[in-house]
Amino acid sequence: MARISAKSPLGQQIYSELKILDLAAGRLRRLGKGQRYAAAALSPDGARLVAVRTDEAYHHALVILDATNGAVITTLPNPHNDFYQQPRFTPDGRRVVVVALSAAGKTLKLLDTTTGQSANLLPVANVNLANPQPWGDYVLYNSPQSG
Repeated sequence: MARISAKSPLGQQIYSELKILDLAAGRLRRLGKGQRYAAAALSPDGARLVAVRTDEAYHHALVILDATNGAVITTLPNPHNDFYQQPRFTPDGRRVVVVALSAAGKTLKLLDTTTGQSANLLPVANVNLANPQPWGDYVLYNSPQSG
């Protein structure tokens, strides 16, 4: 959902909220009012969310949120300001896999939600990577590259 506010030099500013639909109760909760969130994913236990947040200066971050009230639990470091896409929790809920886009290309990155440490799972390259899905000790993903 987008809300427009008259704060920018162009007369508008766009925010995006996260929404969680409780299927059992039929209740919709709105989280992150006044933020710019995208690409959210629930933790395996449903207690937390990981989302991409971009501020007005285009600094990109992965944030871990409380799924009940939207409070920020932690913001993961992004020293190179990579653009993060499609974050997903690992099955144990302790790490996040994400597609990271930089000027040098794309990679899959693994980030520890407690320490903030990160590691590239693939070399950075100009190839299309999408839809990372942690599965056991593996990360499945889409790519048109073969071999």
